[in-house]
Amino acid sequence: MRTPFLFAALLALGAATAQQFDLAWATPSVSAIRRVKFAANGDVFALGEGGNGVQLQRYSSTGNILWTKTLSAPTLYSIDMDVDASDHVYIYVGFSTGQLDLDPGPFTTLVNPGKVYAKYSSSGQFLWGFSVENTTDLSEDYGGISCDDAGNLYITGDLGQGTYDMDPGPGVTTITVPGFSTGSFIARYRADGSLHWADVRAWNAGFSNSRDIAALHDGSGFYVVQTLDNGGPLSSQIDVDPGPGVFNVYTETQNLLRYDSSFAFVAGGGLGFGDQRLAVDEADNAYLMARASSGAGFWALKFNRSGQTLNEIYQTSLISTGNLRLGDIVPDGQGGAIGSYSNNCTANYYRFFKMNVSGLVDFNLSLYSGTDCTYPIARGFDLRGGTFAVGSFNQNYAVDFDPGPGVLNLPSGNDDGVVALYGWCDGAPFDPFGISVVSTSWCVGDTVTLAVDAFGDASSYTWDPGTWSIAAGQDNDTVHLLADNAGPAVIGVSAASACGTSAPFAVQLSAGTATADLPPSETVCDSLTTILDPGPCPGCTFLWQPGNSSGPTLPISITETTTFSVTATQGSCTVSDSTTITIEICTGLADASSSMMQLAPVPARRGEPVVLTGATPGTVLRLYTLDGRVAAPALTVTSDRTVLPTAHLAAGTYLLQGATAGALRVVVE
Repeated sequence: MRTPFLFAALLALGAATAQQFDLAWATPSVSAIRRVKFAANGDVFALGEGGNGVQLQRYSSTGNILWTKTLSAPTLYSIDMDVDASDHVYIYVGFSTGQLDLDPGPFTTLVNPGKVYAKYSSSGQFLWGFSVENTTDLSEDYGGISCDDAGNLYITGDLGQGTYDMDPGPGVTTITVPGFSTGSFIARYRADGSLHWADVRAWNAGFSNSRDIAALHDGSGFYVVQTLDNGGPLSSQIDVDPGPGVFNVYTETQNLLRYDSSFAFVAGGGLGFGDQRLAVDEADNAYLMARASSGAGFWALKFNRSGQTLNEIYQTSLISTGNLRLGDIVPDGQGGAIGSYSNNCTANYYRFFKMNVSGLVDFNLSLYSGTDCTYPIARGFDLRGGTFAVGSFNQNYAVDFDPGPGVLNLPSGNDDGVVALYGWCDGAPFDPFGISVVSTSWCVGDTVTLAVDAFGDASSYTWDPGTWSIAAGQDNDTVHLLADNAGPAVIGVSAASACGTSAPFAVQLSAGTATADLPPSETVCDSLTTILDPGPCPGCTFLWQPGNSSGPTLPISITETTTFSVTATQGSCTVSDSTTITIEICTGLADASSSMMQLAPVPARRGEPVVLTGATPGTVLRLYTLDGRVAAPALTVTSDRTVLPTAHLAAGTYLLQGATAGALRVVVE
């Protein structure tokens, strides 16, 4: 019986390389750009501001400005934007004095100061809009908007004391924030602008706030980040389930909450950060880019849902020097996310990071942006397949938007912003960072299964088996190799995609040639003294059981049934074998006392054959020394006359045994 075990020596030979990006185009804008979103065909929508105006623009996939729509009012500035699957554009802007005409065309739709929400067609035509007349926290850091593919719009933000009609139609649906407090509101509007529902969470002397909101594209619901304060002691709790169920959170804590489209509670999880950006993917995972609520610190996070609990998958620290400014974060469709932010007041950079499914991040994508402590800032960011768009808030500070050897310093003159498009797929996939040995055993001639540890951004993998051969699995993330020789064999793997091939990662593996072949199991009479030998095995170490002996052979002397095993190890290969010796109580030949049984001559000279007559055919004869050692190979009686050779026997007395009755004495002179 042969049982091999595993030994593998791993040697990391790969060196990390970074994925690169290249500039497709960069177009200056009069406006400082706050948000960018892709259209279905690859065009880019941009929302920005300048002076007392907000500009909504559409750029072609080659960087030409197709149209610009301008909204004007004193103190007007942009806050957020989203785009549905039909390229309808939703904007969130704010202003504090005067009135705002939401229709950039020939008609007029006036709204009063506060939080303003509006929908436009893919060509920039006004469709509907309204304002919530309160100017509390008019900031992208306290609230936002998000739509699903069908055009249902979710909004969240903060409100000061007062009563507010959330229904832009003829109906009235009010929410109220009590005195000396701030409330966090959420509302959902259908694609035609009609109110579906609205809710506010506010308590007397409590200061609640919203951070961000993200709708699931399939319309099934949304995530929202809220910090709730009921004005009571820190030990008090708040039920965030608006239905008959109960899901309590502590007051003055921040939570990531998941609801369905009807505002029924789904799940929740704890947070504790300052400024944040929130995104969700089609698998119902949530991604956040978040800075510390106080002091230093900046992280990328991922959550998934299990029942009513949102579980944190990872919390990875990001580069956080200087004055941090958040851009945006977008799922990459591979279980990870790509985000953008800026750091100012040191060596400034626009930074782009990619999180993989395990929370590892690549820091190598960046654009140098000067040393000013305030500007420029990369505010807008969106991802579409192998490209991403960036919207820049420059305020006359130029940035070289070409990450390659070329130089493209923008903006210039009176332009305050830039919209740029980059190819994410210009560089090779990320290098694999490990090879896992899936097999639990191998020796020379065995099949070894290996699996690549990688980011998952490759379409295939190329395996180099070294001096071994591939049995199956080339191009896959798992490969089956035939260990053709003892090695060592250097096994390498590279990640490949339409963008190129990564640097390889390699391991060094060995296969041994250990052998262990014990004699077959047998049955003997009374006792056995012998030496067990597993056969030749150059360079092997041995371990015998029972007894933990480590010699190449095992002397034994037993009087009861025993199973012996030996494990031989040579290099990377370990094999085992075993044998069982059964001891039976035997006294000799069953019919030894029969008058027909004769053994002659006794004594016999050495070399003179001894003849046994009268034994029953089929009887197995064994010759032993008086101390129980086997003296000759066993013989089977086949006829009435059996010849026992004596040439190999030393002079002495022996016992001839065969069954259970008695023994015949054999004497050799």
